[in-house]
Amino acid sequence: MRNKLKFKKLLNEYRSLKFELEFIEDVLSEYHLVFEETYRRYCAEKDIDLQELHEKNKERVEKIFPDNKLQKSESSTEPTQVTKSTQEKHKSIYRELAKKLHPDSLPEGDERYDEFKTAFQRATQAHNDGAWGDLFDLVERYGVNLRNYGSICNSLIKHIEQIKLQIDNQKKTFSWALYECEGTEDCEEQVIKNFLMTVFRFRQ
Repeated sequence: MRNKLKFKKLLNEYRSLKFELEFIEDVLSEYHLVFEETYRRYCAEKDIDLQELHEKNKERVEKIFPDNKLQKSESSTEPTQVTKSTQEKHKSIYRELAKKLHPDSLPEGDERYDEFKTAFQRATQAHNDGAWGDLFDLVERYGVNLRNYGSICNSLIKHIEQIKLQIDNQKKTFSWALYECEGTEDCEEQVIKNFLMTVFRFRQ
């Protein structure tokens, strides 16, 4: 009973963190562009030669941003590293869930077909990737019985730790710092100054 309650508590924490991560990623999908515009406008207003800065610091910039983007997060929504032993532990759970969700098991014309198809694909992806929070979220939503709560909780804890790391890394970006300025001009200017100092060692 205690482990079952622990599972529910961890699952609620996972759902909350997943929602937070998705919100941050939505914000950053917009604010990476906002940052780029703000950064270039600031440099134009201050007569800062961007081409010269990039040429002088080419090796440094390539080392910091190997994908040639001005900013990058240290993490994405990549799932927990998969191990065969963990997959084996949870294979029976996945099979039971997949059997319950397989859209072909529904009567022809059943209105739940699209829902089950999406959930089935999500379950399969979660099991293949080791995204245990996603898998157990579906397990709980669709009423699949669980037995070994100890092993399940351990896998869920690892996934939660990874999501926390992803959130922390996303919030370290200059785009997020700009978002948190909430349009305050002095704050935005300081973010750009910090960026120029960090990337180009440029100080006015």
